[in-house]
Amino acid sequence: MEEKTEDSFQLHVNIMKSQCMQHLGQEIHSDTGKPACPQHLGQEIHSDTGKPAGPQHLGQEIHSDTGKPAGPQHLGQEIHSDTGKPAGPQHLGQEIHSDTGKPAGLQQALEEEHLSSPGTKREKVTKVCDLCTFDNLQEPAIGFCINCTDFLCKRCLVNHSRIKVTRSHVVLQGDTMPANAEPFLGLRALVKCKLHPEYDIEFICAEHSTNVCAICITDKHHKCKLHKLCAPNTGDNPKQDAVVEESILNLESQIEQFASNRERYLKRMQEDRERIIKEAQENAKLLIEKIETHTKLLEDEITQLVNKETNITESNINDAKSMYTELRRIKDLHETSHKYGSAKECVLAACHVDATSKEIARKITLLETYDDTKYLIDIVEQLPRFSNICNISLTIGEKSSSEIENASDEVVEFPECNEINEHLFNQSVRDIGIQCEYFISKCNQEVQTVDRGSLSPPTVQKDELRAVHCTMFDEATPSITKPFIERLVGEKSSYYIGNNSDAYLSRITAIQIFSDGKILLADRSNKAIKLLSSDFEVIDEYTLSGSPLDVCLVDDDIYVCCSDEKQVSRFGINVDGELFKTGGYPTRLWPVSISHFDQKVIILFLTQEDSVDDVESESVTIEIRDGSRIDRGFYIDVDDSDDEDDDLYHIVDAKRILTLETGSVLLAENDRVSCYDIDAREEEIGGREWFYRSYGKNHLHNTRGLATDTEGNVYICGQDSNNVHQVSSMNYRQNRILIADINMPLSVCVDSERDRLIVGCDEDDYIHVFEFK
Repeated sequence: MEEKTEDSFQLHVNIMKSQCMQHLGQEIHSDTGKPACPQHLGQEIHSDTGKPAGPQHLGQEIHSDTGKPAGPQHLGQEIHSDTGKPAGPQHLGQEIHSDTGKPAGLQQALEEEHLSSPGTKREKVTKVCDLCTFDNLQEPAIGFCINCTDFLCKRCLVNHSRIKVTRSHVVLQGDTMPANAEPFLGLRALVKCKLHPEYDIEFICAEHSTNVCAICITDKHHKCKLHKLCAPNTGDNPKQDAVVEESILNLESQIEQFASNRERYLKRMQEDRERIIKEAQENAKLLIEKIETHTKLLEDEITQLVNKETNITESNINDAKSMYTELRRIKDLHETSHKYGSAKECVLAACHVDATSKEIARKITLLETYDDTKYLIDIVEQLPRFSNICNISLTIGEKSSSEIENASDEVVEFPECNEINEHLFNQSVRDIGIQCEYFISKCNQEVQTVDRGSLSPPTVQKDELRAVHCTMFDEATPSITKPFIERLVGEKSSYYIGNNSDAYLSRITAIQIFSDGKILLADRSNKAIKLLSSDFEVIDEYTLSGSPLDVCLVDDDIYVCCSDEKQVSRFGINVDGELFKTGGYPTRLWPVSISHFDQKVIILFLTQEDSVDDVESESVTIEIRDGSRIDRGFYIDVDDSDDEDDDLYHIVDAKRILTLETGSVLLAENDRVSCYDIDAREEEIGGREWFYRSYGKNHLHNTRGLATDTEGNVYICGQDSNNVHQVSSMNYRQNRILIADINMPLSVCVDSERDRLIVGCDEDDYIHVFEFK
């Protein structure tokens, strides 16, 4: 046991000596008594200097011209027939090129060697001396030291061979000098310990399957089973060499093929772009011609109708003039008979006047029964849907057959470093890229998409279309403690919410979200409310008799008010997830907006029908209702608002109402939003707490949708300014434009639990979702 411990201790001592001190374990110099340098061990003594002969002199022949030992690169080499100098090792066994006099294949290798990047010219690169660059000199290099990994000029090469430390280094010159030091630097980096870069890797730890240096052994691996790292004799296993070379060649070919395919793909995308633009322009030209043709037909049609009606009207006017002339004639006859006629003449004149008057009365009555014609233009159903010239659909297809054949799933095994290291270097190459093709769909055709597994695009229904860019939100997204007022929103994701039964493009005037993530939309143009899942799939739709303007949620009840109905409707969701009507109550005025107020509702009324889109001021009424019972009503007459300094001056412009968690209410008043204090116990609306409007570059025009988040921040839609504003709940002076350049937003809703903002727009069959970052 003691002997084993002593051997183990001695092993570690020897390792430390061999790695930390270069002189330990070396022979003692006979003259100095100091350890001989590694390059002196086993060397013969030079006959002239009495110093050990350099390793390059041992066993070397004497050069016939200089009388000095031939360099190591000359040993065993044949003499070049033209230059009289030994042929380089790369020349042995090679054929001589007929034009250059150099071995065949060398010129091609040099050209390929210097092609470090695509587009590099095929010319030999002149290297400069690395040592001279420290003196800001640009001396051409004539050699490369493998040990130092430096390029050397003629002067530095001479000094390099004179210094005892670098005398034994291997220097490549002439055709053997590499054009790039990168492989040699890579080799040097491989043998360096990652934890201790100043030491080389010497052993393999079999227990931890890692390479270690002497310091690593002392620190963490002194009890591990170690194996000496020795260079494998690659010449004894030519099969493994062949496998490696073949694998590298295959990978090179595969990479070149991939790059070539991508280049062709880029070229094809540009061709697709030009083709699509050309086809779109041709389609636009056809549409313009068709529109001009129909416009000309419409002009001809209305001209014929007006001409016909004009002729009838002019004829009636002429008849009326004739009757008027006849009436004046019989009037004169009647007056003359009374003044100058006999009794007989008077009787006959009276009978004639009576008969003629009756006939004129009959004719004029007949003319009066003719109704006037009013000409109106009726927009065809397709025109409201006409939002663009063409639709571009993204088609995701399979790889072409040539690319699939060139792709490899083979696991390439590289030979192990030695028999102790059992971990093989495996590499799997799989081509998983996709190609995209663009197809153009004419406006009078169904929009087409392409199935992922097919190259023939099948026609799908409109309700199956989804946004090309779409981000799925996980309901379990972890909450972020950063306040909403300090967070940005990500890229817009759009989701289609229309269907084939919709007559017009959607106008999403209100958005509400349930606790389970479901979403309720009010579609004004199609007179419907729509229920969506948390991932924006349409679950159910309920058609209304009026056009919905606003909705609100109170517990499990859904309250809806419409622009053209004096009533508020109540809905619910059954166990099957379907919308159904549960009741409602009539109202005295026109409800335009509704919001929850504790467990009740607060409703904004206008006195005129269909005036919600007007910007003119109008008398408004605000009622707090518990079912059909009115708990409190506030009436603001437009004629009473003549003082701009009055807090209630702008309330007559209100078109939207929203209750805050503090009990105050927000009113969207055309180009501003005001916050008022409302108490159900008071008979009048309290004072204005704050207001927000355009300032500087933060434009806000025609405010519509209002929403709040769980922190009380307010979100405002500017329909005409095409943006969404955010106002802090703590300080209304802290505000910003959260979303800019969104087309005519009408409604907004914040899903605080899932960190996303949902926006509905005017005449848009998509809702747009922004994720908070």
